[in-house]
Amino acid sequence: DLDKGLFLLRGAMGVDFSDYKRTSSRRRLARRMAVHRLSALHDYVQLLRDDPAEARALFDDLLIHVTSFFRDPETFDSLAERALPEILQQKRRGGTIRVWCAGCSTGEEAYSLVITIREFLARENASDIPIQLFATDISDKAIAAARAGVYSDAAVREVGADRLARYFARLDGGGYQIAKSIRERCAFVKHDLAADPPFSKLDLVSCRNVLIYFDPELQ
Repeated sequence: DLDKGLFLLRGAMGVDFSDYKRTSSRRRLARRMAVHRLSALHDYVQLLRDDPAEARALFDDLLIHVTSFFRDPETFDSLAERALPEILQQKRRGGTIRVWCAGCSTGEEAYSLVITIREFLARENASDIPIQLFATDISDKAIAAARAGVYSDAAVREVGADRLARYFARLDGGGYQIAKSIRERCAFVKHDLAADPPFSKLDLVSCRNVLIYFDPELQ
C-alpha cells in the first residue's frame, strides 16, 4: 500500500519519492491519515486516487523544510578556513565562484553561503571576484519564498546584530528582507535532484540539507 500511494503521488505530482527514506515517508502518510481520521493505509491510498487535492497536500508534507540561517555555525567556519582559500587561489587568475545549494528550501542556507563567501573575500582583499549561486528545490512554494527573501523576526534571531544590520532591511510590517546585493547573487530554480541533470562547472556544492532524507541508494 505504501508503494501504491507513492506511485499515485508520482503520477499526480511528477516526483518519485520511492527512494526517499521510508521511515520519513511513513510518518508523513500517517500524519495525513490522522487529518482524515483514517486508520488503514489502504483507505488512504483510495483517497489519493479519488482526491487530486490530497496528492498536493501529501506532496507538501513530504517536503521537509527544516532550515535556518548559519545552521551549525562551525560548518560555515570550516568552509571559510578550509575550502574557500583553495577556491580563491583558483579564482585569482579570473573567473566567477560558482556554487550550487541543492535542496535550498526557503533560502536561508543559500543566503548564508553567499554571506560567508562575501565576508571571506573581503578579508582577503578579493571582493572584486564575482559570486554566482544556484539554489534549487523541488517545491514551488519554497522557491517563491526564497526568491522574496523575507523572513520573520524569529527566523533571523541567530544571525547576529552586525550581519542583521549589514545584510538585512527591516520591513515596515515586521520582519526582514535580505539585501538586494545578496539576493542578486542567487538564482533560485525548481529542480528535482533525483531526476534532473546537475549543474556543471561548480566550485562548491552544498547538499547537506537534502541527502539526509534520501535512502542510501539515492544518496
